[in-house]
Amino acid sequence: MAQVFMDTNAILYYLGDKSIASVKAEFVISFITEIEVLSYPNLTKQEEGKIGEFLKNVYIVNVNKDIKNLTINFRKCYGLKLPDAMICASACFLKLPLITNDKQMFRVSECSIFTYNEFKESYTLYKNTS
Repeated sequence: MAQVFMDTNAILYYLGDKSIASVKAEFVISFITEIEVLSYPNLTKQEEGKIGEFLKNVYIVNVNKDIKNLTINFRKCYGLKLPDAMICASACFLKLPLITNDKQMFRVSECSIFTYNEFKESYTLYKNTS
């Protein structure tokens, strides 16, 4: 099965998307994304539970020397915020497509980056609405 690297905003879109019946990909995220989704203020218990269930089924990448070096490069070259640079660097290091709607990340030419809607078209099956 294919793997995709999900940015925080893509996860939030995915968790709120009621049109998806199944996904034809495994999710990979950065530890930064894990921290971001778990630290949103005012999450309800139901939302925390949904995020917790999602996180049980993803592979979470920690930082290593290569990701650090790529992060530094992306911050210098593209002026990305540190969390965005780390997420891009992790996806790039793993050679996985990054799913995000963050327009700043699309400037990183070293990475294969797709919007959430492009992800839906390529990796999901929709629920039958008839």
